[in-house]
Amino acid sequence: MSTRRPVPAGNDDPELLAILLAGQQASAPIAAPVVTNHPAVAAVSSVSSRTNKPRKPSAIIRGEDLDAARPYFNRVFAAILLTLSFAGTIIAINGSWPAPWWALWTCSTIALAGGIVIQAGCTLIEWFFRHQKKSLPYIGAMGFDVTGTAIGFGPLFVPSLTKSFIGMRVEADTATILAWIAIVLVSLWLAYYPEASLID
Repeated sequence: MSTRRPVPAGNDDPELLAILLAGQQASAPIAAPVVTNHPAVAAVSSVSSRTNKPRKPSAIIRGEDLDAARPYFNRVFAAILLTLSFAGTIIAINGSWPAPWWALWTCSTIALAGGIVIQAGCTLIEWFFRHQKKSLPYIGAMGFDVTGTAIGFGPLFVPSLTKSFIGMRVEADTATILAWIAIVLVSLWLAYYPEASLID
C-alpha cells in the first residue's frame, strides 16, 4: 500500500513542488507488463481459438485428431515405402517377379539374402551420412538403392507406362525413356522418404 505526502496548498516554490511530485510518482504502483508475443502464449491462444471455433456441420473428423495421428501415419507409411525398396532390390537380384507377384518368399535364397543385405547396407549408410549428402558414401549408397529398386519394379510398370505415353502421341522410344525416368524418380522417393520421416 503506497503512502503519498500531500502537496501543501499555497506553496509556490517550484523546486519543492517538483520534489514532492517526483516522490508521489515513485511511490505509485507499477503495472506488470502484458506479454503477448511469447510462443507459449501464442500457442495457447491458437488452441483456444480452435476450441471455441464452431464445428462445421459436414465435418466427420476433428482437425486436432488428424494432427495428433499424423506422426503415426508418417511412421507407418515410411516403413511401407522402405519395405518396397527391399522388395525391389530382391526382385532385381532374382531376375523376375514371382507368380503371384507378391509371393516374394518364393524367390531364390540368394535373391532374398542378397537383397536384404544390400538394401539394409545402403539404407544404413544413407542414414549415417544423412548430413553429408554430397559425400561419396551417401551418393554411392543412394545410387545402389535407387538402381536396385528401379530394376526390380521397372519390368512391372514400364510397359503400362510406355503405353500410356504412346497414347499421348509420344514416340515409342521416347515413351520408354520417359517411363524409366518416372520409375527412377519414384525409386528415389522410396529411398529418401523413410530417411526424412524416421530420423529425428
